[in-house]
Amino acid sequence: RNEINKFSMYFEVSIAADIKTVLKRLNNNIENNQVIERGVWINHCKELRAAYPVVEERYRRIENVVSTYYFIDLLSEKLTNKDIIVPESSGGAAEITCQAFRIKKGQKMKHAAGLGSMGFGLPYAIGACLANQRKRTILINGDGAFQLNIQELETLYRLQLPVKIFILKNNGYASIRAMQRNNFEGHYVASDEKSGISMPNIGNIARAYGLKTFSICSNKEMEEQLDSILNEDGPILCELFTSPDETVSPRVKTIKLPDGQLVSSALENMWPFLNE
Repeated sequence: RNEINKFSMYFEVSIAADIKTVLKRLNNNIENNQVIERGVWINHCKELRAAYPVVEERYRRIENVVSTYYFIDLLSEKLTNKDIIVPESSGGAAEITCQAFRIKKGQKMKHAAGLGSMGFGLPYAIGACLANQRKRTILINGDGAFQLNIQELETLYRLQLPVKIFILKNNGYASIRAMQRNNFEGHYVASDEKSGISMPNIGNIARAYGLKTFSICSNKEMEEQLDSILNEDGPILCELFTSPDETVSPRVKTIKLPDGQLVSSALENMWPFLNE
């Protein structure tokens, strides 16, 4: 109960109990009393999915940069049912992947939102690959988070693991920039090169560790090269040059109150709001 009370957000229901007991009660309720209601809810979700597609047509038509949404959509089409997918623990690399990726039966997505700090992606991908009999493993990572455990490229090269790294190059910390843009009138601090942070040439670093690298600057290039990159032997690093202002949508959006306090919207009231 004390752990629940640490949260400042509002909960309609909070439960302090043995999870085994809770799950059994939920299962019994679904099986015995709510089968019809569950079917109605699933149909409602299907209707919403058709009306509000995650990967809109406009993402495919973007020129001069790579759309992360289109990349994840295309990647999910290309991967087999034996692949392992590892999104970084937070930011667009995690959130857009989890929104847009279409899981096939047999695939595993290893994601630890909130449990792994920035830099979690590369060591997690190495561990996931080893734990799954060295199956092809796909890491989707941001350029900022990638810096924190970059030395593990040597482990990746030494073991010659079939890990394919896709780095979203968006000039720093896109999630922090979005927060500063939305809540602090675009007063950027330590979130991009102009505000006090810069990123190295990741391709040069990866090549120094012995990895083969690729660079993709547009959706068209991605369509042309993705198959060959995925089918390369050994560890691969590919930089995807995405828009610095690409927005995760839909999402829970923080609201700034008149007194300056920041509060999160309700989970069921995601941005963009349908009444706007």
